[in-house]
Amino acid sequence: MGAGQMGIEGRPIIVEFIKKDRIRGGRITTDIELPAPWFFGKRCPCIFLHERHEIDHATLGDGETYRDSVHQNPASRWSAGAAIALLTLHTSVPATARFVIPAHSSHSIAWIFRYRVYTLMYALSMPTSVFAKAAKESPAMSNAEKLRVACVGAGYFSQFHIGSWARLDRVDLVGVCDRNIGRARETGLPAFDDLSAMLTATRPDLLDIILPPHAQAEAIRTALAAGIHEMICQKPFCTDLAEACALTAEAEAAGVRIIIHENFRFQPWYRRIKSALDDGAVGPVQQVTFRLRPGDGQGPRAYLDRQPYFQTMERFLIHETGVHWIDTFRYFLGDPVSVYAELRRINPAIAGEDAGLVLFEHPGGVRALFDGNRTLDHPADNLRRTMGEALIEGSDGTIRLSGDGAVHLRRFGALEETDLLLPDAWDGFGGDCVHKLQSHVVAGLLDGCPLENLAQDYLTVVRIEEAIYLSARTGRKIPLDAA
Repeated sequence: MGAGQMGIEGRPIIVEFIKKDRIRGGRITTDIELPAPWFFGKRCPCIFLHERHEIDHATLGDGETYRDSVHQNPASRWSAGAAIALLTLHTSVPATARFVIPAHSSHSIAWIFRYRVYTLMYALSMPTSVFAKAAKESPAMSNAEKLRVACVGAGYFSQFHIGSWARLDRVDLVGVCDRNIGRARETGLPAFDDLSAMLTATRPDLLDIILPPHAQAEAIRTALAAGIHEMICQKPFCTDLAEACALTAEAEAAGVRIIIHENFRFQPWYRRIKSALDDGAVGPVQQVTFRLRPGDGQGPRAYLDRQPYFQTMERFLIHETGVHWIDTFRYFLGDPVSVYAELRRINPAIAGEDAGLVLFEHPGGVRALFDGNRTLDHPADNLRRTMGEALIEGSDGTIRLSGDGAVHLRRFGALEETDLLLPDAWDGFGGDCVHKLQSHVVAGLLDGCPLENLAQDYLTVVRIEEAIYLSARTGRKIPLDAA
């Protein structure tokens, strides 16, 4: 039997266990955060994940079925051939994850370790060469390969995208396109004012679409026509649900993946809160509240210096900003089952709503409240770091997010708080969430790690958004289709 140890961050290695005779009631255990040795014990009839990471069930060739004891995740996928199955697990934060895997007769078992992402491959009574065959058929690119990235859109927010790509060793930035050629040239990269011309000249692996909603459809269709197979698209995704569904369907028909640049779930405070919730830090969650208070929406010049198109958006607070917390609440609590909303406009200089309350009903009777007002502020040295404050309240305690990015835990009945995450020291946007998302995408495309925020899944966010506006128009609670 062979054994091995975990590779360092970003340097995956394969650890193989080959056992030709029957192992009765065996198990394999490893702590992911350590290069710990593997060992065998005597009991464990199922797969157990210590940090409640998501896992689907699997039925192998010997008829054994494995299920996660916590919950199932439909995003986890099995791909089964004649004698091989692949299971993808994803963990959102650095944490100890203990995997206990039953060993069955004539199994060759290989693990591929990656920081935050682990892929388990079972091969039943197959030679080791089957792993090489499976890896060859994987959509991931070679680790030695660099990702060629081109960007369309050189407005305000592009600085965060381009700055992040430039920091990634496995990325080559090959061009920037903007209808204002001067803005494209200011990036110092090869500049274009025609998207088709840029795609022909640069032949990127990935197109990063950093455009407002009204310009996204044309860019996506231009990229599809040019044969681009991978895209990132900024949120809000398209102008409405119908357009988002149409573009997602067109991309799927062409075998193209679109990843939505929904970066707030990658902010370090939300990753830390999610980890604490998975650990049961506050017990059963009863309510989540976020108070959006960026303080940037007062007066006739609101938003003009940064993102002037904000002033003319007929759907503003929810469509442009609130979608972040629709996604964050889903990340914490699962998909809501109903929504109720009251929306209003405070600043007469803009076209859309800039304040409102949205109540989400989540499974198990949990409530989430989005309380947004862009004209008000909160105590923070950087109002755009967290853009507000949050409470996550459970039977056993309360987690509090403050404007400096710190996360605090107060046990039920206690007066003192303990720190779960210290104040954020990043000078840029949102705890460097843009870079964390784009690093995640690079790992997905080059290493085959599972991707969050694929367009097909993100359509749920767009559907919830539509229901919020319907509720605001009609004054009714809107049930959501679980499908």
